[in-house]
Amino acid sequence: MDGYPRNHSLSNVLCAAADNCNDGDSTHSMKDEVKPLLLDFLDEAPDSPRYTRGGAYATYTFGGTAASLSSSTTDAKTASVRVILLDNRYFTTARGVEPADLLGDEQWQWLRRTLEENTSDLVIIGSGIQMGMQGR
Repeated sequence: MDGYPRNHSLSNVLCAAADNCNDGDSTHSMKDEVKPLLLDFLDEAPDSPRYTRGGAYATYTFGGTAASLSSSTTDAKTASVRVILLDNRYFTTARGVEPADLLGDEQWQWLRRTLEENTSDLVIIGSGIQMGMQGR
C-alpha cells in the first residue's frame, strides 16, 4: 500500500477489525479469510492469539516513564496505558436480528476478564463505531 509506513520500529499501528467489505457482520462469508490478511498486513506476531480465535480484538499495554496522571503533581512515575481494541464486525448480528449484539459472547467474556484483571493507570477502549454523527 503506497504511503503506509512499513517501519514499525518508529511507531505502533494498532487495528482491530477487518472491515469485512464495509457492511460486514457475523454472516460475512469471507470473514475468516480476511482476518489473517489484516493481521499479516499489520505485522502481527505469528503466535498471536488473534490468529486462532474468532475476531481480531486485542489488548496492548504500554508503559514507561511519564508525568504522573494527576495534574496536582509534577513528579515523574512509571505509568502504563492499556489499549483495548474491540472488533465490532466479526460477531455482530445481522441487521434486523434480535437480540442485537456487536461483540458476541466470546468477546464480551474476554472484555470483562481484561477489565477485571487490569492494573494499568489508564485504559483506552477503541472500536470502529463512529460517535457524535449528527443526523446519521
